Amino acid sequence: MKRFNLKKGMIISASALFTTMLFSACANAIPDLSPADEQRVGEYAAMVMLKYDASHRSRLVDLTKVVIPEPEPEEVAPEPEPEPEEPASPEENEEDQEQSVNVVDNTGNVSEEEMNYTQEEVLGLADGVSLIYRGYQFLSSYPENPVDSAFSLDATAGKKFLVLNYTLYNQSDTSQSFNFMGDGDEKYVFKAVINGDLTRTALITLLMDDLSTFTGTVESGSGEDLVLLFEIDESIDVSSIELVIKNTSISSSVILE
Repeated sequence: MKRFNLKKGMIISASALFTTMLFSACANAIPDLSPADEQRVGEYAAMVMLKYDASHRSRLVDLTKVVIPEPEPEEVAPEPEPEPEEPASPEENEEDQEQSVNVVDNTGNVSEEEMNYTQEEVLGLADGVSLIYRGYQFLSSYPENPVDSAFSLDATAGKKFLVLNYTLYNQSDTSQSFNFMGDGDEKYVFKAVINGDLTRTALITLLMDDLSTFTGTVESGSGEDLVLLFEIDESIDVSSIELVIKNTSISSSVILE
């Protein structure tokens, strides 16, 4: 007796079911199916037949059984440890301090280190040459009593001249030449600080005795009388005067009154 084949029987049953649904209904009438219904019935029958067909193998893969290997972490080389810095020697610390003191402020402000100079050092005067202050005066014109050939200046209306009087005295053994107009990159600036808060720059004139533009020679044992002129308001009552002299790198400040 032949063994009944289960799969073959199920395929025949599915085919019979499809044929019955297609060609028989109540009173053996052929049902009216729309094209869409006919296509669904045909697809279902084909799916059942393929499911139990031993010669058919599905190309679908059960993803739950697929193991995806995790990427191995990249090896990162350890960063080298920084070498400890050697402490600076006392000599190097002293050099750094000297360099910080010698820094020049190009903004025009003068530090305390730059102010620790005499007027003679700022003007580059030789040993034995002195700049001696001899007082001040207020004038509406300078010189006050000029000779016929002398050049004179008149103060602006509502202004007056503050005149600072000096003597450039040469006590050295030889004659000395001067050029306060500046030589090359070296420039000189003369400022008067009045009453502690009012600053005026000296006028640059063609006067022969103008200290800010003086160029000449002073013999040994003699002196040259020079002046600095500042124009201020007539209403100012002067109680204190400070003279500041600057060159391109250092400065000097002297309280005159």
